[in-house]
Amino acid sequence: MNQENRLFNLLVGFGAFFLLIILKLFYLQVIKHDYFIDLALANQQGYREVEAHRGEIFIQDFHSGSDFRVATNTTLPTLFVDPSFVDNPTQVASSLFEILFNSKTALEKENKRVEIERAKLPSELLEQEKALIVPKKSISELKMDYINELEQKVAKKYRDEILLVNNPESKLMSDLLKLSLPAVEVTKDYVKIFPKRISDQKVYAKALAPVLEMNIQKLERLLLGENRYIVLQKTLSPEQAKKVSELKVKYKQDFKGVGLIDEVYRFYPENSLAGALIGYKNQDGGQYGMELFFDDLLDGENGVYQTQIDGLGKQIAVSDDSVLKDAVDGSDVYLTIDRSIQMVVEDVLEKAVNQYDANFGQVIVMRPKTGEVLAMANYPDFDLNNYSNALETVVFEAPAEHLEEEDYNFDDRLEKFNYSGFKEYYYMLDEEIYKDVRVIPEESEKSGEIFYKKYKNNVGPAVFRNKAILDTFEPGSVFKPVVMAAALDVNLVTPQTMINDDGPITVDEFKIDNALSKHYGEINMTEVLETSNNIGMAWIAQNLGRKLMYSYIERFGFNDETGVFFYNEPSGRMNSYLKWANSELVTHSFGQGLTVTPLQMISSFSALANDGVLMKPTLVKKIVHSDGRVENFEPQVVRRAVSSQTASKITAMLTSVIDNGQAKSGQVPGYSIAGKTGTAQTYKKGKPLEGPGTTYASFLGYLPASNPEVVVMVKLDKPKTTQWAGSSSLPTFSKIADYLINYLNIPPDRKKF
Repeated sequence: MNQENRLFNLLVGFGAFFLLIILKLFYLQVIKHDYFIDLALANQQGYREVEAHRGEIFIQDFHSGSDFRVATNTTLPTLFVDPSFVDNPTQVASSLFEILFNSKTALEKENKRVEIERAKLPSELLEQEKALIVPKKSISELKMDYINELEQKVAKKYRDEILLVNNPESKLMSDLLKLSLPAVEVTKDYVKIFPKRISDQKVYAKALAPVLEMNIQKLERLLLGENRYIVLQKTLSPEQAKKVSELKVKYKQDFKGVGLIDEVYRFYPENSLAGALIGYKNQDGGQYGMELFFDDLLDGENGVYQTQIDGLGKQIAVSDDSVLKDAVDGSDVYLTIDRSIQMVVEDVLEKAVNQYDANFGQVIVMRPKTGEVLAMANYPDFDLNNYSNALETVVFEAPAEHLEEEDYNFDDRLEKFNYSGFKEYYYMLDEEIYKDVRVIPEESEKSGEIFYKKYKNNVGPAVFRNKAILDTFEPGSVFKPVVMAAALDVNLVTPQTMINDDGPITVDEFKIDNALSKHYGEINMTEVLETSNNIGMAWIAQNLGRKLMYSYIERFGFNDETGVFFYNEPSGRMNSYLKWANSELVTHSFGQGLTVTPLQMISSFSALANDGVLMKPTLVKKIVHSDGRVENFEPQVVRRAVSSQTASKITAMLTSVIDNGQAKSGQVPGYSIAGKTGTAQTYKKGKPLEGPGTTYASFLGYLPASNPEVVVMVKLDKPKTTQWAGSSSLPTFSKIADYLINYLNIPPDRKKF
């Protein structure tokens, strides 16, 4: 081959090589331009982990045998922008406005702003005057405000401030203060830097790097204050995400700084169902309920994701040799709750709380033979997907006479919380018209005047609390069967043992009497329960004695936690029998002077229904781990509380309470029911209160009495249409019992009458 041919071939080879390079660059810079822009933008977040899939929470359905998710995960896009890539912020903002702006949300926010601002004005001003001082913006004005705010975000290429350290240690604070750098702000809560005040990043980086133990080059780049990642809106709908993607195609050049990235969120398909039991998850992890108790187990373990970095330590791309450690997904938790029963119970409870104007209500449904909880309802409730709505407030015109009462002095507050960046102090207004309104005094920064807000739901964060497990109360007369069972078990009495109820008795300096001061003369032990007789129970207590009665109360599980999977479960309160006064011995026999939880109370009745055997209550059926291992939770016997014979006797006596006593309205045709009402007083400054709105009204019952399948507890807190359990909690129980009979296909044990 001559020299000319060799030269020609060499030129062709070089030409082809350069052509390939040009084509590759065209492919990367033009064809794949948007892909790499989005990749670069996403990498600005600096993720180094693969997030584990959080475990799910399930409940069951008795009839279908299916499991239903009540806590799961969903992926929704987040819209963000890197202002350094945006050349036309006006075009971007105006285009995104059409997708993001929500008129309803904007008007609601404006109404709330106006309400609060007008409340700060002097009260003597007329509403017309307040409206002139604080006018309400039109929808057109709100739209313009939104566009302007959006444009400012999109155009903001540099940050005003950078948070370097949260809650710095004292030594770090001291070292930073010694540097005396004008652009650095040091407090016990944070260390912030203000890039616009920095004249020379190199000087600052050199001074700060050793103290902060950071790379000088990285710190110097950080001190520039470049704003590389701004969230414009989270949780976009699929329709919104599609429209944003279409804009990115339509306006390639203008939208090259706009990106979408999928983020995982906790989602609750059943919304408010069993909310206080399940709890919720936010950015800090599980909050309340099962989400909190099983937080670590549900969370799993994140994987490690190592990417290429440049000389400054900046992640630049995903390479083929990236190191990936697989994430370990969280475990799934299966509850004993039955979906259908829970739904119906919550519906019945909501109607009861509203009908009887109660502050709160709780219902528990349990299988006595296993201790499984089939339903656990609290009302008021909340939407797990929008839990922050429970903290929404409105301006409240509280009557001055209530605020001036000593009980409502701001220096004697019941609870303290901290939400929304300012302290809110809560206290109760127990007047009938306001239920349990929690009022928040807030001071106006301008005028220094105090105005008041209240929660829209009246109770605020109290809805997050599972009162069925966590709240203690004086049980009142529903406690009588426990003490009666003790007397039967030691052969102190039989159901036919007679006593004489001929009037009140005096113990220590206290008068002990029946409700409404009604007396019954010669009655037997069954009639003591039928008439809910305090005089008869006092006689039993005095003959049982302190030590024996105390031991039986403990055998039924009181004064101790049940051990159910729930944080901060209380044990109730009952002093040692060695400290009981004579009056305490007597009052304890009818449920006064001691406190219990609803879960403890239903567990004790379950023992009576279960042949005298106390079962450990359980909310969790099984846990399925990510490796396939299944952890089952079988029924667990705690102890025998009373003999089988005693359980049969007390069940017959409680059946007579429904058939012949004060709870006749609880009868269900074709079924024997064993049950007892309880109307417990509340106190103010140590003195018992009387009348509607002052009691805890509860009913406990199991059916059929001949072979109990379910135990139900209904508790209404301070019903205001009636003070008696017999006319509030009992009819609520009957509605639930009717449903359970049909749903569980419980066969009748009596002829219908």
